[in-house]
Amino acid sequence: MKWFFTLSESSPSWLEDGKLAQVAVYTAKKNTSLEPFCLYDGRENELTNWLRSQRVKVIHHRTAI
Repeated sequence: MKWFFTLSESSPSWLEDGKLAQVAVYTAKKNTSLEPFCLYDGRENELTNWLRSQRVKVIHHRTAI
């Protein structure tokens, strides 16, 4: 089953959101067969590199707002 989540680098809670996403990905990979996809609004960085290293498909998408 596919699992989609979103992250935005411009969010005021960006650093916390990134850490929570890492925990969610780690937990999902350890305990489920979910296939993770991240809809991402931002630049390439350490987090996107980490997500890809965990076999998360990162889909760049700019929000309209």
